[in-house]
Amino acid sequence: MSKDTEVLATRYERVSRQLGQKGRNPGLVAEECRIARQLGPRLADQIAALKQSGCSRDPSVGRMIADIVRGHEDDLAAITKTTSKSECR
Repeated sequence: MSKDTEVLATRYERVSRQLGQKGRNPGLVAEECRIARQLGPRLADQIAALKQSGCSRDPSVGRMIADIVRGHEDDLAAITKTTSKSECR
């Protein structure tokens, strides 16, 4: 994962955690939506690149790549769910 994408992912997780702990603060909701809109396409591109690389066929790293892809897909699903909320439109 690129450094800027990693920073966005970390910020998204932090804001999501704060929303869970502090409740639906409009400022935090707006920040979550903004980060999710930026992070979604980046994760989708990285998933596609990992799937197209030949690394997943290599027995020594194939399982690790599959786990990374699965984690990114889970993150992307959460981000897609966030951006589809009426608060983010």
